[in-house]
Amino acid sequence: MLPTPDLSHLTRKDYEEVYEPAEDTFALLDALEVDLEFIKGRGPNLALEIGSGSGCVTTFLAKALGPNSLCRVV
Repeated sequence: MLPTPDLSHLTRKDYEEVYEPAEDTFALLDALEVDLEFIKGRGPNLALEIGSGSGCVTTFLAKALGPNSLCRVV
């Protein structure tokens, strides 16, 4: 089980500018973790998260896929 990325550095003011992770974020993290071995088996080298989120999903994928992956928030 991979830990949820630490978001403790984000302040209430930050959440005025970005989407605060909620149930949908954590449901997606759970689904990604369930399929992680399948995803890794496909050899991805790019993950792109579009939106004004906290980057929680991208951070999770970056940690899961390792240092050779390119994970960015746009």
